[in-house]
Amino acid sequence: MTEKIIVKERTGKYEELLNNCIEPETFIIDWEKNSNYELSFTAFDDHSLAFSLLTNENHIIADGQEFVIKTSEPTLSGSTHTIDVKATHIGYECTYVRTNESMDGSFGFTPKGLFDYVTKNGQKTGGFTYEIHGDFQPVQFDNMGKCSLKDVLSKITDSWKGSVYTFDNRHIDIWSESEFKKDNGRVIHYYHDTSDVKLSADTTELQNIAMVYPSQKEATKTDDSSDDKTDDSDSSKSKSTDGNTKPDYIFPPFEVRDEDSIARFGEKAGEDINDDKSQNADDAKKSALSQMKSEPAITLTSTYYGDDDFLKGESVLLKVQPLNLDTNVTVVGIKKALLNFEQVKQITFNNTVQTYFDLENSTKNTITNLIDSKISNITNNSNGNNQSNKLWEVGEVK
Repeated sequence: MTEKIIVKERTGKYEELLNNCIEPETFIIDWEKNSNYELSFTAFDDHSLAFSLLTNENHIIADGQEFVIKTSEPTLSGSTHTIDVKATHIGYECTYVRTNESMDGSFGFTPKGLFDYVTKNGQKTGGFTYEIHGDFQPVQFDNMGKCSLKDVLSKITDSWKGSVYTFDNRHIDIWSESEFKKDNGRVIHYYHDTSDVKLSADTTELQNIAMVYPSQKEATKTDDSSDDKTDDSDSSKSKSTDGNTKPDYIFPPFEVRDEDSIARFGEKAGEDINDDKSQNADDAKKSALSQMKSEPAITLTSTYYGDDDFLKGESVLLKVQPLNLDTNVTVVGIKKALLNFEQVKQITFNNTVQTYFDLENSTKNTITNLIDSKISNITNNSNGNNQSNKLWEVGEVK
């Protein structure tokens, strides 16, 4: 059954079925974890009310979700009048729910606390609701200023590693990394379910070594009523042996190293990390290790021929026989043509590091097998003079 697409005037005054003027192959819904949820399509002028409603800030209802038109680009070519439409999910309208208050100082917040801060404990929500899934320990935030619910979502994904937000119309779900993954036992076989698998590994921004600098001790003042003495020294600084002033940190700066990453990729020293929140070296080390990009950024995309839909966060076993690769991946992107059943879905997966390591191990096994085979051939021909079967090792001549 063809999906019904509805266009609705912003205030709800008019509502029309849009299917008749949509070019079906152009109607695409694209979702990417923590970054994008939009639809786009081209419509032709059939002189209908539905077509005339394709203007900015009017709403499109498709796939059970509501989207807001943000760009509409009419094109006239001869007697043909078309319009290219792009609409973002209504969840992103949370950017207009704001607080104009600010809080000076350092405060511990959970995601719920951040929502309450902006919505004034639920008194000013803009029609949005939310639900928290998983365990989130408080994180320190300094000098909270004016911000929106959209800013809150960014703070959450930046501050709690692996956290995810998703929209269901005006309902916002916040997921911990473990709660976001949903294992339904699905398996995708290369050739059978897909003929296109692309794995991209990027080590451009790799860093596994950094110097960590904590906050400095607060300056203390002494009460000296003597008029003939002045003291311009700052007790948060100390004098070095050469007379220069050095900062007085709450604990000594130190170098942090991700030894697992170093073993795989070599030493990759990067920029210093300034940590004003941690009160001891152990916490600072954990924080620094979580901030460094010590593993390659992985993108794994695949087309899918099946009719069934994928869930956001669904765990999938991907089996790619030509690469001897069996790896568990998580759905973090879905791109589908809702009105054209002949077009395949494009699924983006992300189990980043483990997927990369699985492929790396598969490659190593292939290399080992090739070398073993080469050595076997050399052994079998050891009594002959077949030079083409020789395996050379490069080493130091002593």
